[in-house]
Amino acid sequence: MSKRRKKNKKKHDLNKELLLNDIRTLKQSVADKEKEIEKVKHDNFKAFHVRNLKVFRGTCNLLLPFVVMSGITVGGFKVCNGGFPFYRDDVTRYKQYELECDKDNGINVNIEYVSYGWWSDSIPDNTLTLHTEALKEGDLFTRYKREYNLPDDSFDDLYDAVVRNDIDYIVEKYKDYKEERQTSNDLSAEEIEAFVEASLCKLDKDDKLIFPESHKKNTIITIVELIIALGIGAFITHVRDYDFFEDLDDIKDDYNSSFKSLEPLKRELEEERKKLLVLTAKKEGEI
Repeated sequence: MSKRRKKNKKKHDLNKELLLNDIRTLKQSVADKEKEIEKVKHDNFKAFHVRNLKVFRGTCNLLLPFVVMSGITVGGFKVCNGGFPFYRDDVTRYKQYELECDKDNGINVNIEYVSYGWWSDSIPDNTLTLHTEALKEGDLFTRYKREYNLPDDSFDDLYDAVVRNDIDYIVEKYKDYKEERQTSNDLSAEEIEAFVEASLCKLDKDDKLIFPESHKKNTIITIVELIIALGIGAFITHVRDYDFFEDLDDIKDDYNSSFKSLEPLKRELEEERKKLLVLTAKKEGEI
């Protein structure tokens, strides 16, 4: 083999080795670029969701006074029989019996359905006072005033007895009382007779009416609750040390500083792939 041919073969082998090195280098560079792009995609994805979470946090922080005041306002109105906004609550009324009897045996009975809750006036205790028949002792008339301590379930029995003016039943049935002796030197024939004074009340929770509240009441409740909740919430938002829009600007700046554009990397990757194709074709042509 001539020196020239040996020299050309050596040069050809050297060029081939350089070409293979360039191909290997480009392949490694392409692989590194692909990994870098995937990493940037992952970092951008993470930064995107971190930004969204921060925006959500800021929005919750902004709305917190309104949410808290809405809960307190609606809860307070509900406890006080006000009801919920935008919803017609059920109204419950229980049957209540009231009986008043004076010394002239004048009886007044009132039966109605009433609301009852912790805010309502307590049901008055049943009271019964018996004035016994006045008996003449010498120049004086003597009678006894008996104030009864009544059991809680005494309404039904007493109601019938008082309406019938059944004094004998009351005397025989009830024995727990305080007695006061009274005297008088002049009584008319009507005043001598025994009489009762009574005030009886009963709430029957088994007998009730349930119906939806009126549209007018619900509208008023809704407007009042909105005014209170939004008004106090806006005041708290105004005086508290938090600027929602400044916070959004900071979040935007943080996101922009952490976000990396993929376009330059994609262009570099595309160029290196083209170079790799050219070198690969050149290598296959030499083979």
